[in-house]
Order: sequence, then C-alpha cells, then structure tokens
Amino acid sequence: TVTATIIIDENAMISLANREFETLTGCQRREIEGKRALSDFIVNDDAEKMNHLKRARSILPRDNFEVRIRNAGGIVRDALITVAAIPGTSSNRVISFLDITDRKSAETVLKKREQELDLKSRSLEEANTALKVLLQHREEDKNALEEKVLFNLKKLVFPYLEKLRS
Repeated sequence: TVTATIIIDENAMISLANREFETLTGCQRREIEGKRALSDFIVNDDAEKMNHLKRARSILPRDNFEVRIRNAGGIVRDALITVAAIPGTSSNRVISFLDITDRKSAETVLKKREQELDLKSRSLEEANTALKVLLQHREEDKNALEEKVLFNLKKLVFPYLEKLRS
C-alpha cells in the first residue's frame, strides 16, 4: 500500500512491516520485524494512547487516533493511525499510518494567524470606539462654539446694528 502499514502481535511486537513503514521510521525491516515493538516508535507523551490501544484491543475491532512517531534520526512526525483486528486471529492487529505532519503544521499556522487576526480585530474595535468618542466630543465642541458665537452676536453685535438701524 502507499501508507505505512505494520502487523503487530498480542505483545505489540511488529511481526510485519511494509516499505512505507521503513521510509517513515528510517529503519530496515530486518531491524524491525520480530525485534521492535510499536511503542519503540511512539513518542513517550503518547503512551496513554498506546495504553488505550492495549485496553481496546479485545473490545474494538477498529480504532483511529493521532500519535507522534519518532524515526531513527530522532525526527518526530504526526500520524493518524488506524488499528484494525485481523479476522481469524485472537489479538493480531494491522496498523496503518498516515503522515499528517504537514496538515498539523498548517493547522498550527492557521491558529496563530487566527489569534493575530483576533488581536488586530480587537485593536481596531478599540480604535473605532475611541474615534467615535472623539467625534462625539468634536460635535459637542462644535455645538458649543456655535452657541457661543450666536450668544456673542446677540450680545455684542446686534445691539449696535439696532442702534445703526435706528
């Protein structure tokens, strides 16, 4: 298949691995098959997921979840794994690995951009509020100035105009 695939036995030892799994892990089949356990490739923080796998082995015929895989070079990759029971066996499982590292990186970038956008949006909302307040004060100042000019005209100019008219 084009996906990394292994078969594990009841002890989670890898009994078969395909070329894609070799590519994913950076290990040769002869180094893996019958010699390494699935947990050897899973990042320690994902141990709880592996425990879930062990508990679910006898209950669920199929399970999907994300794990992080460390290859021979120490590089960690994100993978979506599908675990399925092999019919006719008591506890053997076939596990397929889909490398989702690029998708996870894109999701991280997207979340960061969303946070930046949210921050800028809040900043713009605050600036908009400040501008509305300033505009309201300017309108109030304009009205006050109009009233003052009108008052001064009535008090200082109009009386002289009335005298001139008389």
